[in-house]
Amino acid sequence: MNISEKLKKLRKTTHITQKELTEKVGISKPSYFEYEQNPEKAKGMSLRTAKKIAEFFKAPFYELFEIEDYSLKEHALEIKKLTNTIKLLESRIADKDLIIELFKKTDTTHILKNKY
Repeated sequence: MNISEKLKKLRKTTHITQKELTEKVGISKPSYFEYEQNPEKAKGMSLRTAKKIAEFFKAPFYELFEIEDYSLKEHALEIKKLTNTIKLLESRIADKDLIIELFKKTDTTHILKNKY
């Protein structure tokens, strides 16, 4: 399936018109019409437009726009994994900070007296 066919299928699956899509994504209707009709035009769209469309459909960029180079696909997957790891670490840091704040607010003098 070429890019044009994918774009049309995704749009129809989401039950949205070309006009609605172009308004939500912020691109011109004639340009988007060309992308759905002409795979060569779709391949020539700007990265900014391609990114907006992929984000709108919540579709992986490399799948939607036929990145053929396997290493690019692998890099995209690796970036996604790293992003998820960073989010997990950020949440754990937030938890650690919360524990530290709670500990600071707790009276620990009786623990120290009994231990020493």
